[in-house]
Amino acid sequence: MIRKGALYLPNLNALRFIAASMVLVHHIEHTKKEYNLPNCWTGHFLGLVGDLGVTLFFTLSGFLITILLLQEKKEKNSIDVSAFYKRRILRIWPLYYLVFLSALFILPHLKFFNLPGTETVTESIGVKLFLFVFMLPNVVFSYYAPIPYSVQTWSIGVEEQFYIIWPWLIKFTKSIILLLLLIYVGFFLLNLFLLTENATDFFSRNIIILLSHLRFGCMAIGGVAASVYFFNKTVVLKYVLNIRAQAFSILTLSILVLLPNAVYLVHEIFALFFAIIILNFAFCPKVLVNLEIKPFKYFGKISYGIYMYQFIGIVIAIKFSNFVIDYKNILVFNIFTYLVSFGVTIGLSSLSYEFFEKRFLKLKEKFQVVPSMS
Repeated sequence: MIRKGALYLPNLNALRFIAASMVLVHHIEHTKKEYNLPNCWTGHFLGLVGDLGVTLFFTLSGFLITILLLQEKKEKNSIDVSAFYKRRILRIWPLYYLVFLSALFILPHLKFFNLPGTETVTESIGVKLFLFVFMLPNVVFSYYAPIPYSVQTWSIGVEEQFYIIWPWLIKFTKSIILLLLLIYVGFFLLNLFLLTENATDFFSRNIIILLSHLRFGCMAIGGVAASVYFFNKTVVLKYVLNIRAQAFSILTLSILVLLPNAVYLVHEIFALFFAIIILNFAFCPKVLVNLEIKPFKYFGKISYGIYMYQFIGIVIAIKFSNFVIDYKNILVFNIFTYLVSFGVTIGLSSLSYEFFEKRFLKLKEKFQVVPSMS
């Protein structure tokens, strides 16, 4: 059902921006808490929304990567895994290394960016550096004190670890949908089991944290959605590719987010509804909300930068807001903080995209097998 030519899927850039915004909101409240400012961090919704933003990112990533690999396999009768790795490296690694090296070696020495209670950044710095260099930031996140301005990179590590094996599996597996479903169910059951575990010692507790952040099941369910459409599985598509399915998925997600115990649901459940929404926004002729709006499309294009620079933008915004507005005027302070946080983060991301990332994206085009448009 996918034709040859440059692949463009509508609305998905906007979904990227929505996911990045969910994470940004989550971390604004958390950072306000770190500065002992009035915050909603303990509120159920804001405590969950950032995690769901990351789950949406994972699901969307699995969807897009899978559909591109399937198209390549169809057109070329194989998959150039080497070219796949080069594309990933050129898109992900430059900004990843820039952010974590800045977080380790530059920002700690700038007084303006010091965060309360983060004096432990230099502890085990050799181990942390080794793990970061070899794309294992999720291990740092699980076992060591957080490194300010680099905490968000844990999800980048999870994605890169998944994509080490993913192109090989698609290249040599005939029953792609069955394989994806097995991965999805496997990680669903794993996370269900981890929720019931009550580890008391440090090692076991951190192993549970590490495993719970391996969202391979979320990426797999994104791949299932892509495969169902790609192979034209009409028996499924007739139920999930329509306005009713969109409304049902959005309504269900809204209810789940508002439930007090939703935080205990495994992320693969949320990923299932996100996958239906992604599938509809990409391919359904009628959508509940048209997200093909120019600013959203651009913000989605720079969403990787928004995700990576968010803490720098948030800290600048909070310190500036605290300087010009009395934080006791909660409403005005919060509105101003949010506007400046989004403005600074988007501004940094735009500059990064235009003057840093684009250099690598031009090189990335040399290794494209299936042309895709942002």
